[in-house]
Parts: sequence; structure tokens; C-alpha cells
Amino acid sequence: MAPFGRRLRVTSHFSRYGTGLSSYGASPNVGQEFAGGGVLVSARPYRARGVNAGLSADDIVDTALEFIDDESFQTLTMRKLAKRLRVSPMAIYRHVADKQELLSLVADRYFEELATPEQAPESPRYVEEWFVALHRLMIKRPVLAHVMAAQPLGGAVAWRKADSVIGTLVACGTSPNEAGELITALLTFTIGFTLVGLARDEERSATNDVISRAQGEFPHLAGGLKYYYNWLGEPAFARGISSLIEARIGRSTG
Repeated sequence: MAPFGRRLRVTSHFSRYGTGLSSYGASPNVGQEFAGGGVLVSARPYRARGVNAGLSADDIVDTALEFIDDESFQTLTMRKLAKRLRVSPMAIYRHVADKQELLSLVADRYFEELATPEQAPESPRYVEEWFVALHRLMIKRPVLAHVMAAQPLGGAVAWRKADSVIGTLVACGTSPNEAGELITALLTFTIGFTLVGLARDEERSATNDVISRAQGEFPHLAGGLKYYYNWLGEPAFARGISSLIEARIGRSTG
């Protein structure tokens, strides 16, 4: 983030005062008494607003990421973000159109962490590894899955990553339209699988009770439930991705 300026914004409670603070110098001390009986109770760094303060889109995204780590993306608002940045909400809107664009920029920043597959870019295995890497990233950064479920992404990093995968599918023999359909299916599977896994992760302790209750009336369900969390693990995810790809373009024998 850009550093704060050296000016001070004074937050004070005066019972009465007759002169401006400027006559006491640029940096009054907390507890300092002023003419008329006023006492400075707090002072904090002041930052001029918007472009004039050096505020940038990167500053805004950095602070949004901090907010998400500290609280959650669900509670993120432009007003709360502006409060952290110590600017007005309008200063943010000069750089970011709305919360949707902000979340797209946040997702794009997370996409920078996406691991590059080791397989050759012309191989279906490259696509499989790419989506496994995306699944891992979504587990690490759950907000990414939520954002991708709610809106399209418009960031350059996400587009570059998607372009490489679509290029691989076309190189494997699909048309651009078929590649688009397959990418949509793979993304839908990845986002849904990840969100279900994240939601169920806190319910493991209740599984044995569910199995016991299902045992008599629903024996087949009970028999499968003991493997329930295996169904939501990475190996099961990878098999699902592989099946979707094989159904359309087959698996590389190389």
C-alpha cells in the first residue's frame, strides 16, 4: 500500500475553543491543552483523498485482500474498505466501478498463485492438472470459488490462464465452440465440487450418527456413506475431471 502522508487528521473533543489548531503547529500531541480549555484526545495519520493521495487500484485490492483475510468477503463493502483506506467511498469508485469489479480484481490476484502444470501444453493431461491446481487454489482461497460461482471474471491474469487451457483443448482436436462447452463443464464441476467440500468439511463429526440412523431403512445409502468424505477428496475430484475430458477428447497415451 502507498504510505500515509505526514499530515495529521485530528480527532478531538473540545468543550470550547477559540482558535484554530494551526496556531499550535502541524503535529499537536495527544493530551495537549488548547486555548479555551480544549484537550486533544487522539490524533491519527491523515491521507488526502483519491488520486491526489496516490491511491491506486493496487492499493484498493491489497486492502480488500487484507479485509477478506481478517473478516470475510461476504462482509466486504465499499464503505468498510474506504474506512480502512481512510478515504471516501467516492475515491475508490474513481478506480473501481463497483464491488463486482473489485471482486474480479481480487480473484485475478489469487489467480497469480495458480500452479502451472508440468505436462506438455498440447496434452489432455495438462488440462487435468490445470483443474486440479485450480481446485487446490480454491481450497486455499475459498473466496475464489464463491466469486467464480457468482460472476464472470474480467482480469488479465485469469483470462491468460483460461486462454492457455482453451488453446490446449483446441490443439487436442476440439473446435473453439466444443472447447468452450468443455471448459464450462469443467469449471462448473470444479466450483461446485469445491464449494460442497468446503461446506461439508465441518460436518465430519456427524457422519457416524447419520450412518447409524440410515442403517436399517436405507442400507445402500449407509454402506456408501462411510466413504462419503473420500468422495469429496482430491483423488475423486481428479477422476471426475478426467472422466469429463475423456468423454470429449480422450486421454493422451503419451
